[in-house]
Amino acid sequence: LAAAISALWLIPLVYGDAYRPAAVALLAYLPGVFFWSVARSIGQDIGYQRKRTDLVLYINLTSLALNLGLLFVLLRPIGIVGASLASSASYLLLLVLAAIVHTRLARTPLRDALVPRREDARWLVALLRGYVTSARRRLRGT
Repeated sequence: LAAAISALWLIPLVYGDAYRPAAVALLAYLPGVFFWSVARSIGQDIGYQRKRTDLVLYINLTSLALNLGLLFVLLRPIGIVGASLASSASYLLLLVLAAIVHTRLARTPLRDALVPRREDARWLVALLRGYVTSARRRLRGT
């Protein structure tokens, strides 16, 4: 979020006006970063917890095929922004496919995989407390 807010003025300020197109490309790429990070988490569950690395491979190859096709179409006419859009679109497909496969394997609704629940927040708070407690013990040397 900070990168999105500051990119349009910070990149030209630091690197000069010649790099202004990079700021627009970054804005086009940031949704893809979000899509990829969520898809990666779901993919790890599919691959490691459910032992279906074959499905993860197929999902990734499908996303790669879309990325290459979109690069072929978008790179020449709109340059680096086209590459960013191609990546974001392929990462969105990666997320959608991973979510569909996960929900089928887990036999749960898609909402359960993507929408945080109160129990998830409690688990996260407990996990963070454990990390803080562990860090304090290490700092004290106990």
